[in-house]
Amino acid sequence: MKKFFSFFKSRAFFINLGIAVILLPLLFWIIFAWMASYTRHGDFVVVPDFTNLKINQLNSFVDDKSVSYEIIDSIWDPKLQKGLVLRQMPAPGAKVKQGRKVYLYVTATHAPEIAMPKLVDLSMRQAMAVCESYGLKAEFRSIDDPCDGCILKQEYKKKPINPGDP
Repeated sequence: MKKFFSFFKSRAFFINLGIAVILLPLLFWIIFAWMASYTRHGDFVVVPDFTNLKINQLNSFVDDKSVSYEIIDSIWDPKLQKGLVLRQMPAPGAKVKQGRKVYLYVTATHAPEIAMPKLVDLSMRQAMAVCESYGLKAEFRSIDDPCDGCILKQEYKKKPINPGDP
């Protein structure tokens, strides 16, 4: 055991300790300097505001910016103008790395197609509820028939439409 502790008083120990004291801080400085240059730490661009831009304006809008964009979702709302940017991630004014993608949510340019529900043999009240739940606008016409208030046929633009058709 004496031999083990005598090593800590030897010249070889102090030489190795001196080398470690000099090289370890130097090694850490080199690693952190490389990481800062590789990750471009502190180098950022401010995210521009894409909201209320039309889809066809986006390419020219990002030409002089250091970010790109990707449309990830469209939302159908008949009350809003078609093809307009509603939201974006990251938010306008956020600081991001150069070349970052900004993800956009836009209003749909076309109404989504849905499968036509089966309305035949339902009462008018039931058919209205089904149409409302599907987001459809329905127009009902009465004809003389023993089944007053029943749905006898369904049409779209004066042509028959079958359940399940888009």
